[in-house]
Amino acid sequence: MNAPQPIQLKQSVEPDERYSREEIGIPAQGDPKASPADQPPLTEPEITIDAISDDHPLWLSVSEAKMDGYGGVILSGPPGTGKSWYAQKIATRLAGSPDRIRSVQFHTGYQYEDFVQGWEPDGAGGFTRANRHLLTIAQAAKEDRENSFVLVIDEISRADVPRVLGEALTYLEMSLRDRPFYLAFGEIAEIPGNLFIIATMNPWDISVDELDIALERRFAHIEVLPNVEELLGILGSNGADVETKELCRALFSLLQGSSNSMIHVGHAYFSRVKDEASLDRLWKFQIWPHIKRVTRLDPPEATRIETAWRARKANRPAVPAPADEDVSNKESE
Repeated sequence: MNAPQPIQLKQSVEPDERYSREEIGIPAQGDPKASPADQPPLTEPEITIDAISDDHPLWLSVSEAKMDGYGGVILSGPPGTGKSWYAQKIATRLAGSPDRIRSVQFHTGYQYEDFVQGWEPDGAGGFTRANRHLLTIAQAAKEDRENSFVLVIDEISRADVPRVLGEALTYLEMSLRDRPFYLAFGEIAEIPGNLFIIATMNPWDISVDELDIALERRFAHIEVLPNVEELLGILGSNGADVETKELCRALFSLLQGSSNSMIHVGHAYFSRVKDEASLDRLWKFQIWPHIKRVTRLDPPEATRIETAWRARKANRPAVPAPADEDVSNKESE
């Protein structure tokens, strides 16, 4: 038996191919005036994030995953570690152009019809089948084999992933790329080998139990962890003084040292900190509410962290003056 031949999927259909509301199970009575739903353009808004450097650990890990034959990676880590930011930087490096990147965010309401293929009003009381994010970028990648295309999926674990991907889940496997397969509605599609997927997930998200094993084995998993060097870089960019930096480092270390891994928030939490007043607001608005939420079953740990932080602020060590500042001359003046 010959394998099915791939065909180019239509974005719209001719009037004689139109499906009525009744044919797809939607009552015609009370039909609202429908307007055509325009397919989102492939080209995303201009991406200004610089591509990631050659020697960055995340880039090296992604390169190794591609070399080992993975069709995608999942960047996993606590909130505030810059997973989404790094996903865009890596995508920029891989694709070389924002025209070859498509970004989506999963949520609990996401369905197959939102991501693979679904129905949309045709403006004449009926509906047409339309390609969604996956098939749209897959078709673009198929028509431009000389370049790499990247699909970025933020918060992949917030949706029912096997249900969202449907039959396409199997064909994310690199050994099955470019192999024609039938879609739920009967057309034939394929996932080209020059399409790479970068997903992000927070393993502590309350909506996450575990990802489907069939999905997990098709992706390389890369941890993005809280990093003190990244923290100091953020504070330096904000113009924070030495004392503020030391206080932030102390709080950061206190959080990472907790036995409750859900307290290990990332360095991006400190992106608004430029002085002690803004650090105090960070503690009040985000850090302390987060600690209370994730220690509901362990109140002593919340008390321990709060007490240690207040003690650190009350008994802060003297901060040495910068090396190029002549302290002795100032004291003698």
